[in-house]
Amino acid sequence: MSGPAPEPPQEPVELPEGVEHGSFTAYQRKGCRCGPCQEHMRAYTVDAAKVRRRRPVPENVTHGRSYTYTYYHCRCEWCCEARRSYDRERYETRQARREQP
Repeated sequence: MSGPAPEPPQEPVELPEGVEHGSFTAYQRKGCRCGPCQEHMRAYTVDAAKVRRRRPVPENVTHGRSYTYTYYHCRCEWCCEARRSYDRERYETRQARREQP
């Protein structure tokens, strides 16, 4: 799993009647960050990415962007080049930071 480490769970917030912890609504709309709500959103995000990758890239998507490569899993020449360029820039930035005293 890449990206920043998830925040530690917080105390559950009080939710209105009919909204349960470990649901999309509790996390997204009510801002609860308890363990069950965080775990539900992690699973939801993984499932949504799998669904996106199985679908063809929509026609209205702009190609040649690192975002299109990552989010839509597009592997056209333009998107691959955009991703390589993005990775090169990140690498060079990290190297420059390491070389600074």
